[in-house]
Amino acid sequence: MTNYPAERYALIINSHGSGWESYYGGGSVSTGVQLDSDINISPAYKPVDFSGTDLSGLNTAIAYDDDPSDCLTLKELKKSLTMAAKNFNGSKKIDMFIADACLFAMIEAAYELRDAASVLMGSESTIPGTGLDYRSIASELSKNPKTDALQLSKTIAKNFTSSSYGDNILVGVNTAAIEPLAVAFSELATKILKVGGKRSFSGVSKIGDVDKYSDISNIADSILKKEISFANDPAYPEIANQAKIVKEKLNESLSAFSASGSFRTGFGGISVYWPDKTRYPKYKAFYKALDYSNKFQWDEFLDSQLLGLSPQAGDVRSGAASLVSELDGAFFSLRRNSQLNEKTSVTNESAKIEHLKKTIVDNTVTAHKTGNYKTVHQTLRDIRNAKSIDTATKNKMINDLKQGVGPSSK
Repeated sequence: MTNYPAERYALIINSHGSGWESYYGGGSVSTGVQLDSDINISPAYKPVDFSGTDLSGLNTAIAYDDDPSDCLTLKELKKSLTMAAKNFNGSKKIDMFIADACLFAMIEAAYELRDAASVLMGSESTIPGTGLDYRSIASELSKNPKTDALQLSKTIAKNFTSSSYGDNILVGVNTAAIEPLAVAFSELATKILKVGGKRSFSGVSKIGDVDKYSDISNIADSILKKEISFANDPAYPEIANQAKIVKEKLNESLSAFSASGSFRTGFGGISVYWPDKTRYPKYKAFYKALDYSNKFQWDEFLDSQLLGLSPQAGDVRSGAASLVSELDGAFFSLRRNSQLNEKTSVTNESAKIEHLKKTIVDNTVTAHKTGNYKTVHQTLRDIRNAKSIDTATKNKMINDLKQGVGPSSK
């Protein structure tokens, strides 16, 4: 950008991709610490569990290296693009981010990168090893050098599906229009959460051989076709109407859509995370760290549908399990900061730390009684800024929290 400035910028990553979950189970293991320090990615995104197991990198992943089992996480990608825009592009987000990699067209990815790129391109399914049709992309830019990202995305999508063998799908997402879709889909989840009893969705299918992602349009269609257990519930008409709104907002969010074979019908182009109940607990903490989970209700739906948890009264965004995960992340942050600042005096932090110790215990007790965890979460954010805390106190706080918000208390 410095040596060859341009009016428009696009970043293409051609590699393997796995959508939300990392194949390796340890993405960015070789560069995580350095990146945490250099680009200020919160260590809370790389928490440990109560046994001390490092769960780093089990989140949205792309650009895999065969050795040393490294990949880019969505948080790293977002931070890198944001920094590039700030330092080299007058704080303007790039025009296009193209994932020539499998499974990247997810609402979670589009929402995370909404302020990093104007158009996000990817597939909710797999992409053949031959990748995109780069010859046609170069030809289009040569013939129409002033074409914008929205128009270029249409050409890229159309030429990809027409030149690739088998069943394929590629979309362009106008990130300026992702917010209305996110709101509509979250509202759908909220309305479904109000339906009591066991909810089943017989019409919802998984994408290809991937058993953890579902097409958003397919979810809406299953509701409209009454391929659900709550079609006779009094709330169904309201839920069905919201499903229609979701489909409308989905279509409005797409700058391009092209599909071939079996993807021509029944698919809207954007997927969402919907794993089984055995898989979800392992990845739950990381999923809740995403912008989409922090702001909207789909993760609360997964908590209810897969784990049988009910949203906390007064603060539907904060459940007990996510509080446990966040506390784990805070302590992981403290351990890492302590290692990075071994020779740094923390005397000036002592008073603050003592105050935080007392505050988190008091606030946790109050939170258990009221079901409102906002104050505890704020305290955790404060704790992340502390440079050190003694191990005995950390362990006691963890044990107290486990006893207070464990499954038996739900």
